[in-house]
Amino acid sequence: IPIYSNGAIVSWTTRSVSANADRRYIAADAYEEAIPHKTLLYGEDYARHAVIVVEGPADVWAIGPGAVATFGTGCNIQQLSRIARYPSRAICFDNEPDAQMRASKLCDALSAFP
Repeated sequence: IPIYSNGAIVSWTTRSVSANADRRYIAADAYEEAIPHKTLLYGEDYARHAVIVVEGPADVWAIGPGAVATFGTGCNIQQLSRIARYPSRAICFDNEPDAQMRASKLCDALSAFP
């Protein structure tokens, strides 16, 4: 799955198809990235004034333009700053207790922004 920033491919990730996989997504190593993927939002090139924040690229595909992914439930300060740029935003993580707890924390962090 190519990861774009400003129209250029800057990194990649892939989805494991193994039932026994330790991780669902596998991403490029640091030396393979022009920009670290965890500082970006997948799908941001197609976002305008509102975003729906989800966990992974497959969720972005399911929703379409306006959805952005954080590459997991963890969100760092760079991603938080990117999300905060959008005046309308919704967090839509998976319906698992840990994901919902992280979504709630992300909402709390974003509440400091208009």
